[in-house]
Amino acid sequence: MTLFTRLPCLLTALLVLAALVCASASATAAVPGPVPPPLTTELERLYSSWKSAMSSRDLTAWSRSTARARQMMVRNTIVSQKRDWPRSLFALAMTPPEIRGLRLAGSQLAGAQARLVYHGRIDFQIDDPRRPPDAVLVLDFVREPVGWRFFASRYFNFRDYPAESAAVARGDLSFLNTPTMALTGVPPPVPRPCPSPDYAAQIRVASFGYTTRVKLGDHHQDVITGRATTEIVVGGLRRGATPLTLEVEPLPEVPAAERSLEVTVHALTPSLRTKSSAVLTYQPNNPAAPRHDLSVIVGPSTLQKGNEGQLIPAGQ
Repeated sequence: MTLFTRLPCLLTALLVLAALVCASASATAAVPGPVPPPLTTELERLYSSWKSAMSSRDLTAWSRSTARARQMMVRNTIVSQKRDWPRSLFALAMTPPEIRGLRLAGSQLAGAQARLVYHGRIDFQIDDPRRPPDAVLVLDFVREPVGWRFFASRYFNFRDYPAESAAVARGDLSFLNTPTMALTGVPPPVPRPCPSPDYAAQIRVASFGYTTRVKLGDHHQDVITGRATTEIVVGGLRRGATPLTLEVEPLPEVPAAERSLEVTVHALTPSLRTKSSAVLTYQPNNPAAPRHDLSVIVGPSTLQKGNEGQLIPAGQ
């Protein structure tokens, strides 16, 4: 395991659904080459158009510059929180960062996917007196029949990893060579629209020493390898039982004694500002089992009483 695999990854408000981006990626990565200079210029202009659309709250311009799959992912995430779509689209706490003044550390082109990687002090214009740390901004683009469109951004904070930060500044992009980050050459498919759920929810998966594929309900999918993540449940929870499936594969380089798996699901209050008590807490006795079929049981009485909910095998 390299130091890069331990870098803290902060998914900013710019990237509403990076988790689903990873979950939809093929297991077979393409071998990328560099983005040619003319295309780099085109993609930078495209990002600037997307950034301008976000700043000016221009829905038409946003739709024109944003990949169709991302549009649906963003829409589903907002609806899953029981917020109004598209009114809530531009309710960002942070401003998309400016790439002028950053160093283009490298680029990747594989099939219908392109990636630009910037290094420097990335400023989200938040109310923080501290100087922004050296960080990395990864911009992903996809080619659709109408041309290239902006797809996603990822922010990596290198505050505590100066050696790795310097390596990226020199053009070392090896930290992107993971199953969930590597380009496949094929854009993710456009997901199905999800309905407004009975309950908005968050899921936390701590998958240390494992690759865990998560499917919750009809719309939420994620892949977590050797880390912990907290995500909005796409599609939310319905009243009663929502099926949860975990497919687990041990990482051979991690000793069995150092592996652990825990899943927690919280329903959110109507204001989305606070969480209920956990409606599911799952720490399996045999986490290395290849498949875990569960159900999340939730209802008004569960939330009002602050119970821990119920955890039963699916189908019972």
